Amino acid sequence: MSVTSVQSMNNQSLMNINDKMLDNIDLVSDIEQAVTLEELKEVFKYCFRCGVNWEQRHVSLDCLECGGYSLERPCPICAGHCRNVWKRDLEESHRSGEASWIGECSSKCKEMGRDVNQICNRLEKVKATF
Repeated sequence: MSVTSVQSMNNQSLMNINDKMLDNIDLVSDIEQAVTLEELKEVFKYCFRCGVNWEQRHVSLDCLECGGYSLERPCPICAGHCRNVWKRDLEESHRSGEASWIGECSSKCKEMGRDVNQICNRLEKVKATF
């Protein structure tokens, strides 16, 4: 290997490094334009179907994703008799396009067994579609 071939390899390596640095500069400018995690979390608090802001307790009564409530609702199993508040499952609501909730019922409906809970859940789904 001659000195000139070593020199040309070094020049080629420097050009590759320089190109990679320029690519990284472009990447940094792209990141500056990207949405932050906080901004993305804020977007999740809006209904993707009708656009209302759930955080401000806005809701659309005829929207499946809203389901008639914002970020919280009374227990859907016993219609709020247990006084438990259920939280909206934001990820599932957006993914499925239908209201989805996380919570537990502490009423007698729950104590009466799993079959009654299934019936209550089915009734709630039927009620939500009308």
